[in-house]
Amino acid sequence: MPLAACSTLQPVATPRQFIPAAQPTRIWVTRSDNSTLMLEAPRLLGDTLVGFVGGRYQEMLLPQVRWMGVRQPAPRRTTVLVAGLVVVSAGLLAVLSGSGPGGGPSGGEDPSNPSSLRLPFRP
Repeated sequence: MPLAACSTLQPVATPRQFIPAAQPTRIWVTRSDNSTLMLEAPRLLGDTLVGFVGGRYQEMLLPQVRWMGVRQPAPRRTTVLVAGLVVVSAGLLAVLSGSGPGGGPSGGEDPSNPSSLRLPFRP
């Protein structure tokens, strides 16, 4: 999936400040039992992190969260992806323009066979 290269998962160091300020649409959480889940519409209610996992409402205490991350744009990855696509496209166009109809000698002329060469018409 090419668009995955355009973002990266960044850790959230201070959930108490980040969630109310950034109001992310989803966050990834690793709990103290090492289970990882994506929480949609996350909110903080005191020490409780609330949101939806697979459409079901979930609550968890912040001390139960070992790690929290949010997807952020990755401009460097996007630049590399676009540059790679440009190079591949240019290479493909170069290959296609040098082969098939119109590539090579035109009109059935064969430079190794002088009798096939079409000479300019002179009246």
